[in-house]
Amino acid sequence: MQHALIRFLAQLFSKRYFYYLGRILYHISLRMMGIGNYENSRISGELHVLHLINKEFGSKKMVVFDVGSHQGEYARVALSIFPNANLHCFEPMENSFKKLKQNLPSLPNVHLNNLAVSDTIGKLELWDYKNQEGSQHTSAYKNVFNNDFTKKYSVGKISLDFYLKKNKLKAIDFLKIDVEGQEYQVLDGLNNYLSKTQFIQFEFNYMNVYSGHFFRDFYQLLNKEFDIFRLYPNQLLPIKKYDPTQHEIFYFQNILAVNKKLKWQI
Repeated sequence: MQHALIRFLAQLFSKRYFYYLGRILYHISLRMMGIGNYENSRISGELHVLHLINKEFGSKKMVVFDVGSHQGEYARVALSIFPNANLHCFEPMENSFKKLKQNLPSLPNVHLNNLAVSDTIGKLELWDYKNQEGSQHTSAYKNVFNNDFTKKYSVGKISLDFYLKKNKLKAIDFLKIDVEGQEYQVLDGLNNYLSKTQFIQFEFNYMNVYSGHFFRDFYQLLNKEFDIFRLYPNQLLPIKKYDPTQHEIFYFQNILAVNKKLKWQI
C-alpha cells in the first residue's frame, strides 16, 4: 500500500512546474530526518546530547575532548554542564586560538592546544578566506570555498593516539569533532583508543564530498563497537542498518556514537 501510494504521488508530481515546490518539500523532509538543523546548539541537538550524558554520567569527572574548538563556543557550553571535566581543546588557527584563550577560564582542568588533529603527526595545510583567518569554515580542502579569495596556512597536527599517550590519559569519555571534512582522519588517529572512547559526536556534511569519506566509511569504522544515532533537537534517531539512500546525504547533520559497552538505554 505504501509503495503504491508513493508511486502514484511520484507520477502525479513528476512535472517540471512542481520542481520548486519539490525543493521546499525536500528541505522540510530533511529537517524531519534530523538533517540541516544547524542554527544553534539547541536546534542541532548538541545541547540535548550534553544534557543526556550529564544526566547519566555527570557525577563522574569526565575526560572531554573538543576537536575543532574554533573560539570556544561549544567548549563553554560543555564546561557549563561538566564544570569538573578534564577538558582538552584543539584549535589550529592562531586568530581563533587567541579568542579561545580569552573565552575560556584559565583553570587546571582546561587544556588548550594550538594544533590540528589528524591521523598522523607533522604539518597540515589548511585553507581559509584571505581576510578571515580562523573563520568557521577553515578546511584542509580548498574546493570547499569555490572561489579565489583563499589563503593557505601551514599548521601543526597531532594524532589523538599520540596525545593520549603523551599526557598519560587512559581514555576519552566524550569526544566532539568539528573539523570541516577531516573527521574520519581524527577517528582513525585514535587507533586502539577508539574502542575505549565512550561517546563520539561528529559532523557529516558536504565537506565529505571533498574529503572523499562517505557515511559508509564511518559506519564501518564504528558499527561493531558503537551504537550510532543521528541528532534531533530533543531526540536521537537510531541508525541500525546502513542505507545509502538515507545516509549518503551530504548536508549538515550531527552523529552520535555510543560505546556498546555502556549498554546505554536511549
